[in-house]
Amino acid sequence: MRTSGERIAATWISPMRERRAPAEPPARAPGRRHGMGHGELVRAIAAEKDPQRALDLFNAAGDRPGFAHNSATYGAILRRLAAARRLGAVDALLQQMQLEPCRFEEGAFLPLMSRLSAAGAPEKAAALLHLLPRLLRRRPSPRAVAACLHALALSHRPDLAASVLSHCRRLSGRPPNSCHLNILLKLHSSAGDLPAAAALLASMRRRSAATRVSFSTLMAAHARAGDVRAAFSLFEEMVAVDRLAPDAVAFNALIDGFCRRGEPDKAARVLLFMKAHRCPPSAVNYTTLLTALARAGRLAEARRVLAEIPSPDPAAYTGLVAALCGAGRVDEAVALAEEMAARGSPGDAVTGNAVVGGLVRAGRAADALRWVRSRGGAVSRASYRMVVNGLCREGEVEKAAQVVGEMVGNWGWVPHPGTSNEVLVRLCAAGRAAEAAAALRGLAAAGFAPESATWATLVESACAERKMRRPVETLSRLLAELSV
Repeated sequence: MRTSGERIAATWISPMRERRAPAEPPARAPGRRHGMGHGELVRAIAAEKDPQRALDLFNAAGDRPGFAHNSATYGAILRRLAAARRLGAVDALLQQMQLEPCRFEEGAFLPLMSRLSAAGAPEKAAALLHLLPRLLRRRPSPRAVAACLHALALSHRPDLAASVLSHCRRLSGRPPNSCHLNILLKLHSSAGDLPAAAALLASMRRRSAATRVSFSTLMAAHARAGDVRAAFSLFEEMVAVDRLAPDAVAFNALIDGFCRRGEPDKAARVLLFMKAHRCPPSAVNYTTLLTALARAGRLAEARRVLAEIPSPDPAAYTGLVAALCGAGRVDEAVALAEEMAARGSPGDAVTGNAVVGGLVRAGRAADALRWVRSRGGAVSRASYRMVVNGLCREGEVEKAAQVVGEMVGNWGWVPHPGTSNEVLVRLCAAGRAAEAAAALRGLAAAGFAPESATWATLVESACAERKMRRPVETLSRLLAELSV
């Protein structure tokens, strides 16, 4: 039987339900017992794609005698509704939860903050933090404040983050810690508001709350803005005044700044300085320098930097592979990608696209097709599209149609509309109306709709091949009806 709170909540949640005729209840799966436990209900709600059905499951369980919702079931339905952007229902449930006698765990609400922010409602994420004392019946922890700040960072709302921090002591009973302040500092820096970020860092230094992360964040922002002098000045203050030992992240801000200014030699000297002062460069440091050298066309030096990386990641290879392809040295790029795979790093879609793009631009679409097929499902649909376009340009229209069939049949990928239209038009132009019709059927089954110009080309091609029986029969019937 429902409690009075649950009966009140039913009226709050009911506006979400669609006004539709009651349907027959779905047949119960064989062997399934009548009622689900809390764990089963959480899994069922998470697996349900329709938010209305998920809410129906939640409400049906609450109507069952002897069952009472707990923190886990409320958390599951809240996350599901927020992911579906049913924010009105989320508000109603939060109101209902304030009347529940059960004890709620803080962890049930932290993922909800990110979901609300991702749903375009960062104000509701901040409001949820202010509501936590009433839901938890105690103060939220600093972890909850950090979760709210991270959620606001997803929406790039430094104004809301600053408001949350101004109420931090009242909400959690503690002042903002370094983690909280660093999130706000990162928000200001990513928004390009360097004066606000500098003022916040100065405030943190007065309170002895500044960390290496604080300095590195603002240094990186100055480097992105092209002001390496300001970044270097902060680096010196961090070491000499605040007595903080720099790490690879702080050094990378300087490396990135010099590389952005087109001065990879100075960035290389920073790497040498790190090695001399017992701060081993990270893969990110090497990759930043390698990418700058590759873009400057200094490929031999970039290769030497790559050889120094103990465990290079795909990003390190990708920059050099793209540079080699851009310089027309496609075979070297392919060999480098093969070397990457041999060293246990299969690469990512960006690496594959760089190789395929280089081969297609060199007029080697057939080689690009072999490369794509040899990688199986480890390539993206962009690689397939480049192959199809290259085959069309080289006059291999039948092969291009086969590749489109592979995309739809093997991977379930619908090609780009422009690519599909081009293949159909080129098949018609080559006198392959039957193949064009077969390709159109497959694409249409996958949800593709041709452009009107493509339809016109298909009809003209069919007429040119004298496939006129059906149109003539239809026209004859129309004429017969009109003459009556």
